[in-house]
Amino acid sequence: MDHSMDRPARYTITVSGVLTERWRRWFVGMDIEPQDSGGGTPSSRLSGVVPDQAALRGLLVQLWDMGLVILSLERIEDDADQVYGGQDDDER
Repeated sequence: MDHSMDRPARYTITVSGVLTERWRRWFVGMDIEPQDSGGGTPSSRLSGVVPDQAALRGLLVQLWDMGLVILSLERIEDDADQVYGGQDDDER
């Protein structure tokens, strides 16, 4: 399990509110999925591979600047490197 900050990782971020298709252009490379609130507060899940911690910070700042409330952030432990061809940094 490599938790290096300069490597791609898959993240899931849940925000309050329903993000429609028009939001997709603001979050290129991320999947947006409205969540079933079960009668509670509506929310949306953004998920995708983020290249590094700097890009993750930029994404979080973007959510903040848009006034979206972040309900959760989860790093998904899978092989995100496969999305980038599985190459080491020296090979890119």
